[in-house]
Amino acid sequence: MTTATLQFSANNYVDWWQQTHASRQDAQTMWESSDRSFRDHLVGAVQLCLPAISLYELGCGAGPNLRRLRAACPDLILGASEPCDPLAAWVEEHLSITPDRTALPEPPLGQWDLLVSCYVLSYLDDQEVAYALRALHRPRPQALILLEPDMGAVGFEGLGYRMNDATGEPFLPVWFHDYPKLLPATGWTIQWRWPFPQTGALVYTELRTIVVAVPA
Repeated sequence: MTTATLQFSANNYVDWWQQTHASRQDAQTMWESSDRSFRDHLVGAVQLCLPAISLYELGCGAGPNLRRLRAACPDLILGASEPCDPLAAWVEEHLSITPDRTALPEPPLGQWDLLVSCYVLSYLDDQEVAYALRALHRPRPQALILLEPDMGAVGFEGLGYRMNDATGEPFLPVWFHDYPKLLPATGWTIQWRWPFPQTGALVYTELRTIVVAVPA
């Protein structure tokens, strides 16, 4: 991970996401990643928030997190958003959940107890992520759970990118935000924040911290 000159924001990330996740094979690959170790910590954070009744994931992809949550918390009502049609169709087919086709920074429709963002806010720059966090505050959920790259993972704040292992070229711009500063400034109180290790052959080294915040 390194600093980047690529510009990538809410204005164009949906187009990029559609282009790079356009097939059922892409959806299946993402679906089968549900056993990644970082998802264990997401499930644990959700279980800490029970007896919440409902959970909404922002940008659910092909549903690997929802798949894990359905197995671990079968009584939890699940909803989601996903702007990429093939991924949303996969979620509907395999989990009987129809994702809203909205993208950040739009808040979910209706009232949900828990909101989850996993590697989604990292597509937004500082101004956009602040707008999104304020928008997500408006429905007054019980808690917001963030599993996102943050500056604590890499030692700098700002724009970086993941490198393609095969080509050595940058392929995924990532914003590293200072959530201990950003969340209180946008109406949230951090209830829990803890680092965690990842295990297994495939890890996201920039995903090292989980945050549970509540409306201030």
